[in-house]
Amino acid sequence: MFTGVIATAAALLLGAMPCDGQEAGLSTAPSSTADAAGWKYDITASYYSFRNQDDFTLAVLRADRGQLHLEARYNYEAIDSGSLFVGWKFSGGKNLTWEIMPILGAVFGQMEGIAPGFEASLGFGIVDFYTET
Repeated sequence: MFTGVIATAAALLLGAMPCDGQEAGLSTAPSSTADAAGWKYDITASYYSFRNQDDFTLAVLRADRGQLHLEARYNYEAIDSGSLFVGWKFSGGKNLTWEIMPILGAVFGQMEGIAPGFEASLGFGIVDFYTET
């Protein structure tokens, strides 16, 4: 068990480090300056396969313009459910960067409702901490 913990910790640390093969312009730290003139997009998809359950894909699309944040999710809050969020980003710092973003959204599909949320990150060099509710 102890070797599994060490292997997991090593994988997490190595995964957080920038690699020479990354494209220019990618950053592991949150941006403290936003380009007010243009949109920035990010899409993430993860495929999950569990025993005795149906496989599913979780998808998240993010769009940012200045401090405005828009987000669409599928299979995130619940299977066969989608959600749309809007938020406002507050950020700062030079060496130690921080970002706080309250968001509010609606969930539809198998699960329905209003979803308040909060995303926050803290970065120093190649080390990042991120949390969301």
